[in-house]
Amino acid sequence: SLCNWSRNPANASRLATEGTVRAIMQLSLEPSDKIHFYCVAAFRYMSEQPELAISMIDEGAIATISELCSSKTDEFTVTNLAIALVNLTRINGKEGQVVGEAAID
Repeated sequence: SLCNWSRNPANASRLATEGTVRAIMQLSLEPSDKIHFYCVAAFRYMSEQPELAISMIDEGAIATISELCSSKTDEFTVTNLAIALVNLTRINGKEGQVVGEAAID
């Protein structure tokens, strides 16, 4: 699955160029808790790889992550999405975009 692939740093470049971020964003709209679980995990793992984190910021994943945070209250989701957002704030040169997406007040 994309979630498992996103855990391996060796896959980051390929995932970034093949539209994985957009795919996870689209899948996160599905009305399935199981799909949300894997999307949340993928967001966290992708945010740990700078190349994928940049893609997440550029593709607008912060809005998707924020939406998931506001619609889910389980500990796994909230914790992993919070970690993803923190990881995205650590990308040098992208601070303006992160602020623009309202991840930081």
